[in-house]
Amino acid sequence: MGFRDFLRRTLQELARRRAERRREREELAAHGVTTGGHRAMYRRLQGEAAVRLESTPVHTPAGSVWMSPIESRLYEAMLREGLAPIAQFCVHGYYVDFAFPGVRLAVEADGAAYHDGDVRHQRDGKRDWILGRYGWKVLRFHGSTIHHRAENCAYVVGRELRGRGG
Repeated sequence: MGFRDFLRRTLQELARRRAERRREREELAAHGVTTGGHRAMYRRLQGEAAVRLESTPVHTPAGSVWMSPIESRLYEAMLREGLAPIAQFCVHGYYVDFAFPGVRLAVEADGAAYHDGDVRHQRDGKRDWILGRYGWKVLRFHGSTIHHRAENCAYVVGRELRGRGG
């Protein structure tokens, strides 16, 4: 194979990948999912998670993502259940812990340190309402439930996915 053939094949592969990413973005947009424009917020959120002593990087198909202990426990349980969650997914300007965009299902792991109190509870309710207006269902699991029964939480997520055609 000559250099021209190599260059031609490389350019064709790049064009194919670009077209595939464009199709994926269009499919997600058809479901009301935004995928771009929120990189700075994502970097800030991941930076905050990285400095928390209890957070650990978890390897996902999309790359390494910093997660709290309950998030990583729930993520691993969902993988064992045969599910393929997308971690830290942006939906209409809100990052959800895990998402299944094809069926518009968001999963949140609510740790006591970050979700206790009336203000946070109201903010979570507002997020859930906004996501619901776009056709998303949000499943929330309390940290102690995940800590003691992560497999049960993953089962509930799987049941909801099957019920939504996922």
